[in-house]
Amino acid sequence: MDDIIPFFTALIMVLFGIAFYLALQAFKKLDK
Repeated sequence: MDDIIPFFTALIMVLFGIAFYLALQAFKKLDK
């Protein structure tokens, strides 16, 4: 069961990365 913890951690990190990227794209559009 311990092997699944790093998987969830990586998944959360990826999701945060995508959300952060989308937020930056949205701010760039608002600036224009």
